[in-house]
Amino acid sequence: MVYKTFWLRVVAAFLDSLLLWPLIIMQSNSEGNALGLLGVIILILQHSYYIIGHAQYGRTLGKKLLGLKVVRTHRHLPLKWKHAIWREMLWIVISIGYSLVDMKNAPEWIAIPGISLILLDALIAWVHPRHRSLRDFIAETVVIRTSI
Repeated sequence: MVYKTFWLRVVAAFLDSLLLWPLIIMQSNSEGNALGLLGVIILILQHSYYIIGHAQYGRTLGKKLLGLKVVRTHRHLPLKWKHAIWREMLWIVISIGYSLVDMKNAPEWIAIPGISLILLDALIAWVHPRHRSLRDFIAETVVIRTSI
């Protein structure tokens, strides 16, 4: 039961995206690619939310509201900064990659690699017995249920 977290993680991700929605809107309204000063600041803020939340508290606000916590796979120890950074690294790479592209003038297929990675991450979490995602394997973490 402690590992039965897939759908709660989906809802937590939705809640976190609602919290970050103003940054997402600002980024989508930027001209050309997002590597201008504003784009860099927005990317840093978005990824810092997840890194700091996981490193300091083991969870983001969305996970906290749903009683979830990210811990190390070995003995469910709290995350260290390196685990939180590695856990976010896949999304950082995707964000930087797409920030280099002028998405308003790019062909439609350009989104396929990013969408494919997101779907692969979700699929792995859905089928794995402990619902570990690709980023959980990268960072040696697992999401568990705790009391709210």
